[in-house]
Amino acid sequence: MHLLLRLFLLLIVLSCGAEPEIPQLETPSTGITTPPLTPEPLSLVWADEFDGDELNLDNWTFELGDGCPNLCGWGNNELQNYQEDNTSIIDGNLVIEARRQTLDNSNYTSSRLITRG
Repeated sequence: MHLLLRLFLLLIVLSCGAEPEIPQLETPSTGITTPPLTPEPLSLVWADEFDGDELNLDNWTFELGDGCPNLCGWGNNELQNYQEDNTSIIDGNLVIEARRQTLDNSNYTSSRLITRG
């Protein structure tokens, strides 16, 4: 009995100084590559400074209407009808103004522009 007690105490003393082993979990491969910690410097490809009094239609295209019949509400239930009149250049800034057209808030206008290509 004394021998078992001595072995038990010896195991306790020896285990007190040891670090517990934490099992390492393997993460499954997601196929997603993580970006480097220091990203490469970016370079500007295109810009429009809105220098003139009018929008440069060589760079910008208006998307007009409400998207119907092909994409009514432009695919996300937008309530406004897009038109060119809501766009202006003021002091070098592109200004897109949303306007309420009716008192019951059921009709809005705005502008929608793209730079595709």
